[in-house]
Amino acid sequence: MARRRYTEQEKARLVRECEHRGIAASAFCRQRGIPYQSFLKWRAHRRARRLPRKSAGEFLEFEVAAPTQCVVARTATVVELNLGPQTVLRIFTGGA
Repeated sequence: MARRRYTEQEKARLVRECEHRGIAASAFCRQRGIPYQSFLKWRAHRRARRLPRKSAGEFLEFEVAAPTQCVVARTATVVELNLGPQTVLRIFTGGA
């Protein structure tokens, strides 16, 4: 079986189509006859290009709004930042 070469435009189109259809990448690849590992590389490359680049020394500004849920353990304070799907940063201060 001969290997097929995909252009960058074809790779981007296929990744967008998979995302738009909302199906599992493995199922999408089977339907299209695309090597699954190659598709995962294309998708990772596309996602990496969309993420903004930050230098290691930059700070992230945020504002703490009125809490909808308060977690208190003695005199401890908890600041929770929701950074996106499956990413939460919790900062605990004070307490014993």
